[in-house]
This record gives sequence, C-alpha cells and structure tokens, in this order.
Amino acid sequence: MLNTGAFRSTNGGKDFELLPAPHGDHHALWIDPRDPKRLINGNDGGASISVDGGRTWTQQDNQPTAQFYHVAVDNHWPYRVYGAQQDSFSVAIVSRTDTGVIGREDWYAVGGGESGYIAPDPRDPEIVYANAESGQISRYDHRTDNSRDVSMYPLDVSGNGAAQLEYRIQWTEPLFVSPHDSNVLYTAAQFVLKSADQGRSWRRISADLTRNDKSKQQPSGGPITLDITSVEYYDTVFALAESPLQKELLWAGTDDGLIHLTRNDGGNWENVTPKDMPPWSMVSIPQSVPLEVVLDPRLKDTVTEQDIAGHWDLAMKANDVEALHRAVNQMRTLRSDLETMKKWAGGKPDAKALLDSADAFDKKMRPIEEQLIQVNMKASEDNLRFPNQLNEQYDTFVATVDGDDVRPTEPQRQVFAELHRRLTEQLAKWKSMLDTDLPVLNTAMHGAGVPSLSAPAGD
Repeated sequence: MLNTGAFRSTNGGKDFELLPAPHGDHHALWIDPRDPKRLINGNDGGASISVDGGRTWTQQDNQPTAQFYHVAVDNHWPYRVYGAQQDSFSVAIVSRTDTGVIGREDWYAVGGGESGYIAPDPRDPEIVYANAESGQISRYDHRTDNSRDVSMYPLDVSGNGAAQLEYRIQWTEPLFVSPHDSNVLYTAAQFVLKSADQGRSWRRISADLTRNDKSKQQPSGGPITLDITSVEYYDTVFALAESPLQKELLWAGTDDGLIHLTRNDGGNWENVTPKDMPPWSMVSIPQSVPLEVVLDPRLKDTVTEQDIAGHWDLAMKANDVEALHRAVNQMRTLRSDLETMKKWAGGKPDAKALLDSADAFDKKMRPIEEQLIQVNMKASEDNLRFPNQLNEQYDTFVATVDGDDVRPTEPQRQVFAELHRRLTEQLAKWKSMLDTDLPVLNTAMHGAGVPSLSAPAGD
C-alpha cells in the first residue's frame, strides 16, 4: 500500500509493516509477476529497485528527477537559477562555469520549502528570500551562510480548516522583492501584505480581496480522518506582482476568480476582473518582468558597445549555415524518394529512360552535396581522414566567433567572406537544379505514371 510511506501486508491486510523505501510520497509500484521479490517503486524522489521484497532498495541520489514548483534567477554574473524541489530542499545552481562543467560543488540550498517561491534580492543577489507552505519565510545570506526567520505570522496552524484562521495562507503563496526597493517584500493570504524592512515587520495593505465563501473553507478529508495541509485552503490571493516600470502598482489574482489592481501601494484597490472570465477561475503567476540583454560586467572596462555590435553582426551573418543544412536535407530526402521510385520501377521493361534520368539527377546533385558537407564523415575522428567541407568549416568558425566578446578580427572577416562566397556558389547551383533539372525529371516521371517529386522545406 502506497502513501507517504510504502507498506506491505502478508496476511491479507490484517497487519501492515512500513518498508524502508527511500524518500516519501510513494505513487507507483511494479511487482515482477515472475518474481514478486523484485520491485520498482516510484516516489517524489525518483525511482528505486528492490530485489529482496522491499527489505533494501537502490539509492536515488543518482537521478535528475527533481520536481520544481517555481524557478527564479538572480542578477549575479553569471546568473544563478533557483528552485524549490518537491519533497526536498531548495537549490541555487550556477548557470555556467569557466570550466564548462556544472558540478555538485556549484549547488547550495537557500531555505524555504518544497512549494515555495524563491526571491533573490535584485540589488544584492547574495541575499535570498524563500517561503514555504503556511507562511514560513526565511532570509538567507550566502556570504555568511546565515538564515533567519522573517515570516509575517510564524504560527503553525496545521490541522485547522481555513474558515476561522486569521490568515488564509495556501500551499504556494506568492513572495517577491520589489524591483524598485530591495528592502520591500510582498506576500499574500486573503489580503496583500508588505514589509518595508526586509521582513522584520509586516502590515496589511488590502482588505480581503477574495470572495470569502465560508462554505469553501471547511476542513478537508474525512469521513474517517481529516487531511489538512493548506493545499486545500481556498479564497486566497494566489498570484501577486508589481510592475517593473511603475513603483507601487500591484496586481493581485485570487484562486476564486478575482483580479484587483492598486496604483498606490494598496491605498486603493480596483476590481479589474474581466467580465468574460469564468467565475471561480484560478489566477496563477502573473508575468511582469521585461527581458534586457546587457554586457558582461566583467568586460565593461575593455569592451565597447561598438565591439559588441560588430561581434553580433558577424555572428548573425554566420547563421547562413542554416541554408546549407536545409539544402543538404532536401538533397537527402530527394535521394531517398528517388531510391524508392527506382525500386518500384526497376522491374518494368520500359523504365530504363526514367531510371537513367533519376541517375543523372543524382549524379549532378552529388558534387554539390560533397562541397557542402563531408559525406564520408561517420566517426568522431573522421575529420583526420577526410578533408573538412563547408559544413565542418562553418561549425569550427562559428564556435570561434561565439567564444569571443570583442570586435571581430580582420582574419575572421576574411574567413567568413570566403566561406560565404563558397556557400553562395553551391546554393546557386542547387537552386538551378531545383528550378530546371527537377521539373525535367518530374516530366519523365509523370509520363511513366509515377508521382512527381518536390523539394521539402529542409528544416
């Protein structure tokens, strides 16, 4: 029997023993029909195997099976990615390293719980706020590895229905740092709350913004036992966001189908729920973050905007290699179609002229393909046996350009010009075949009662 634990009965359900299956919240179990001691268990931590009826199990820390409720990034360089894992700890992970490998040493926990939001300070990414179910909020300083509680109401109300609670705080309540003032935090229950001092104190800045239907706030579970974890709490502000352009302009969406807007940090709230939105809809995760591409701050004293513009211009021009890939894909699709046609027509006595036309088309197409890509490349070291063609040379060149953050060198421009000239020449030959030779072949195929060919998009 699977639950938060995994249980086994050997007497028809009269007694159960708890198995030492790893992790918790077990959802799936496979029993080998030929050997019932062989088990595969699936739970919130991944999958594990037992070959002795559940007495011992394989480990789970070798599987990338984390489940994330929410993901965030900070303004560190390189940026770090944050997430709170289902039934596990939160994690901060670097987005890149100088070695090109992200290892276990590049991860660390930042507080909060499985269902919570993680909110890095936009001005000091070493400070991270994180929350968990029922309103728990922590403030973590990565420099000192110190964490402290900044919950807006640190009272454990597990096992209580929502109707009589002072704060209806659901399982994954919103939390964020104001993009305009990193001292300011916002969270929500049935109303919106604000801290202006990094969580040391909190105040309500709205009335109850929900429908507050008491019939939907009763204890869940039953009839034998109740099961109340705050997942079931209803009539709450489920989504909250501040405009990145206008300070104190907040949007609040509820899990019972209402949207409110304030332009003065809660001084006044306006119900802006669309008239055609179905009642009791859940409003979830508003997006209000603009994308901005900025220069690597480590290069600000050595690289100019003109350098970046020149680098970007060459990188975009080198994307013409995509036309090469499309052409090769077209050729190989047409060749496959020709082989199918030749098998169909091969046994027919009057098919010789058609087969000769197909062979002539393929023979004319092949030298173009061989200039575009090394057709003999089958293994990783085959470039030591066969000369690189345009595809392989473009690949190396693009990697060289992408590895820079500076204005292209003159040799780079010269090499690109040569690659581009050769590619343009071969693509022109291919276009001529598609415009001239392919229609001639299709005429012959049509005369033989064979469906005509067409060049695919090649994507």
